[in-house]
Amino acid sequence: MLVLLRLIALILVALLLSVAADAQSLNDPNRAAAVYANAGSLQEVAAISLQVVKDGKMKRQTLLAESLTGAPFITVDGYVSGIVLLSNTPLDASVDHKPMKPIPIGTDGYYELKYYGNFSRQDFWSTFMPAGREAPDIERIQGRYAIFPKVPGDALSHAPEFQIVLNYRGITQELTIRQDASVKMDLCLVRPLAGSSPEIYYLGNKPDQFDGNKEGFKQRMDAILTGIQSIEQKTGGKIVEGIHIIDFDTGRNAFSCNDENQIWLYNQVFWGEPIAELRVIAEHESMHILSDRLGLSTSSRMRELYADLMGFDLFSRERFYVITSGTPPGLPSDASLPGASRLFDFINETNFIRGMSGGHSRDNLDEFCASFLHTLMYIDRLEPLFGTPIKSHGGASTRLSTAEQARLVADYERTLKTVIDAIKPGSPSSLAGFFQSCRDTTHQAGLSLSARHMADLGEAK
Repeated sequence: MLVLLRLIALILVALLLSVAADAQSLNDPNRAAAVYANAGSLQEVAAISLQVVKDGKMKRQTLLAESLTGAPFITVDGYVSGIVLLSNTPLDASVDHKPMKPIPIGTDGYYELKYYGNFSRQDFWSTFMPAGREAPDIERIQGRYAIFPKVPGDALSHAPEFQIVLNYRGITQELTIRQDASVKMDLCLVRPLAGSSPEIYYLGNKPDQFDGNKEGFKQRMDAILTGIQSIEQKTGGKIVEGIHIIDFDTGRNAFSCNDENQIWLYNQVFWGEPIAELRVIAEHESMHILSDRLGLSTSSRMRELYADLMGFDLFSRERFYVITSGTPPGLPSDASLPGASRLFDFINETNFIRGMSGGHSRDNLDEFCASFLHTLMYIDRLEPLFGTPIKSHGGASTRLSTAEQARLVADYERTLKTVIDAIKPGSPSSLAGFFQSCRDTTHQAGLSLSARHMADLGEAK
């Protein structure tokens, strides 16, 4: 009985202490404010505009604070390819662990939005604010944020659900978005022993078109994998970890991104390009990844070389842009610059890999490096091409003079030497061996061309 009484007493004491603690917390203004803020933090959101892709087309779904409060999750029909968030007060926001960034306003007063271009104030508000909102609602907005994927039409997250995290005055609120996830393809029917092949993903709502039993699909996918494999075998290392096929109507090309071992291409490219072209596309994008891994586009020596080849003056604005960013200001691919090297046209895939299209090495240093590295895969064609008229994008051919051919050889050799010198320590020995072999072939091709020129001069006498 005594033990039971003591136990009851302890329970009563614990209850009294708990009540006291609750009373103290209720009187604590900081705790009370925190509870209130958590309950109403979404009220700071004026609108969340989700850019949703379905059937290859982009549509907009706008969410308001009143529709978000208490909702366990938001479901979209398709997948989310961008988000614009407007808030009454500044706050921190992230999507799938990536921060949303403030939407900048240019000196001309236009809002600068990735993939959308520049918006006037009127166009911006009419696009991203819900219809029927009064002018005072717009004037009250102090926060404008956006996030888009690196590749147009790609998903912000490839998972079936992700979180938008809002942080306002130390209080965090999560919104869960449910969407269509990307689909991983089974390559067993394409390549039964595809252990070293990259993983393939499809983003869209028509995965049945990628049935491994369909011959058209198998041939096209095999061409892409063969192109990647040929690069990896020559350079001695894994380059491409994943391939993403995006069903997005306005996409007509392929991408790779800095610091990513992935290739993105659109559904129209996969099904619309000739099979041989798909292999060349895969090779080109693989070379983008290799160039990024070698740090070529950030190399000061490569930037100096590129500016020299473009014919930019020593103290020109154009050279400054190239040295600082690797990109010349506003020059079209077919721009004709006095003093520019013919190397750009020479290394473009449309010229170097006859029968193929593509190549815009003049656009920026990234494209120049990718196309140049791509020519090394076909180095056996170098010598005959040195003396062959150069084929341009438009299909026209230009025959070079003896002096122009000599400069072309010198520019090619100088570029290859600069690439070799830029190789980072620790790179695979097979890569260094591959480059050295290409250098030997280039040197021999230059000697052969010089011998032919000397013979031509002798005959002319």
